[in-house]
Amino acid sequence: MQATTTGERPARRPRRSALRGMLIGTALAMVVVSTAPVAAAGTSEADPPPSVSTACGTPLSASEVRSVVALSDTSTLTGDDPLDRFDQQVTRTRRITAILVRHQDRRGLFAVGLDAMERTVMQPLLRGTTFHDPAFGHAFTPELLRRYLATVHDEFLGRPTPPHWKRYYDLAHRCDTPPARVAMAGYNAHLTVDIGHTLATVDTELRHAPDYATVTGALLKHNSLVVKATKEAYGVDLSGVWSLVATTGPVMYTIVFVNGLALQIPPVRPIVQAEIALVWRTTDVALTVATA
Repeated sequence: MQATTTGERPARRPRRSALRGMLIGTALAMVVVSTAPVAAAGTSEADPPPSVSTACGTPLSASEVRSVVALSDTSTLTGDDPLDRFDQQVTRTRRITAILVRHQDRRGLFAVGLDAMERTVMQPLLRGTTFHDPAFGHAFTPELLRRYLATVHDEFLGRPTPPHWKRYYDLAHRCDTPPARVAMAGYNAHLTVDIGHTLATVDTELRHAPDYATVTGALLKHNSLVVKATKEAYGVDLSGVWSLVATTGPVMYTIVFVNGLALQIPPVRPIVQAEIALVWRTTDVALTVATA
C-alpha cells in the first residue's frame, strides 16, 4: 500500500506514536487495576464439531452453523454502493447475533454491542452525515465491520483467527471465564487493533481527522447502548468496566488514528505493529484484573 502522507513528517511521528501508545497502555492498566442462509461451499451436512457448534451455551444446529458461515462471508455482498453494502453487513451481523443470543453462545457477547451500535448509531450517521470526504466517511466503518465478520467466518469454519481475536474466541469457549471478560476481549481487539489497521486499509490521511472524529464522537456519545444491549441479551452487566471505555476512549481513538497513518509508511510499519501489539497485551492484562 502506498503511503498517503508526505515523506518528511512521518519519520518522527511513529516514534512519538509508539511512546504515546505505551503510555496509554500503561494508563489503561493503572485505571482498572480497565439474505437467506445458504450452505457455504465445502461445508458438510453432518453435525459440526463441538468446537464450532457451541461456546458454553446450547449447541447450534448444523444448519445454524452453515447460516453463520454464509452470513459472515462478505465476498457474497452485492452492489457497488458502499452504503448499500454496509446495510447488508449490518443485516447479516444482526442475524448472526440473533442466532448466538438464542443459544446464549458466548461468542455473541461482543456481537450484541456491536450490532446495537451499528444499527442505532452508524447506519443513521453514515446516511445522514455530509462528510468532508465521503469516500473516507463511507469506507471506514464498513471496513471495520468487514474485519469482524471475517473473524466470525473463520471461527465457524474452524480456521485460525488473528491473535487478538483468537484470544476472544478462546475465552468464549472457556466456560469458567467471567462473561464480562469475554465481552471486553472483543472490544479490546476491535478498538486497539482493528481500528488502526482499518484506517490504513482505507488510505487514511491527516485531512480525514474531522470525519474520523465525527464517527468516533458518535460512538462515544452513545456507548451506553453497549451496556444496555449486553444486559438485555445475556444478563451481563458491563457498566463497571465499561466506564473505562468512556474515560479513555477519546485518547485511545487519537492514538489509533496516528497508528493508522503510520502503518502506511513501510519503514516504520513494524515499529507501529509492535506498539499496537503492546497496547493490546497491556489492555488484555488490565481487563483480566478488572473483570475478575
